Amino acid sequence: MAARLKSLPNLLILDKKLQWVGKLASAQGYAAVLVNGDEIKELVREPAPDAATVHELVGRFNTSVRVIKALITGGHFTTVTVRNAINRCPMRAIPSADLAAFMQDFVPLFELSEQLHVHPRVLKARLAEQGVQPALDPKKHYATFYRRADIQQLDLPARSPAPQE
Repeated sequence: MAARLKSLPNLLILDKKLQWVGKLASAQGYAAVLVNGDEIKELVREPAPDAATVHELVGRFNTSVRVIKALITGGHFTTVTVRNAINRCPMRAIPSADLAAFMQDFVPLFELSEQLHVHPRVLKARLAEQGVQPALDPKKHYATFYRRADIQQLDLPARSPAPQE
């Protein structure tokens, strides 16, 4: 593999695919060849897959790996194997279409509470008062998700303080 990696810049030079190639005056042979590493990265990287990894979703949902894995296990996300754009290793990812469909139907309690500037416990209690229960079992999914259709027509608070314990 090392020989193949060493020959890649050489192939790019011979095929005239690099815009800039320099020569180091203090060296000879292959060691004297200078190339722009960023230019090589752009030429050899594959396009990013139209999918998100579990760890990317942890950041998007502001949640844990356990929640995302529970959503996968519960059949809410399908996974596909895609090649990593940088190292080309296979990785498990959730297609963007699945993520968009899920987000169109469901909203995490935490996201909803941030949008409404309401403490999650207060919001959960108000939703329960109005007859809205979580769409997914929080004990199985380790987080609370509601159907967007269930909460769209409700009279939800604009702002409330954190609950007193």
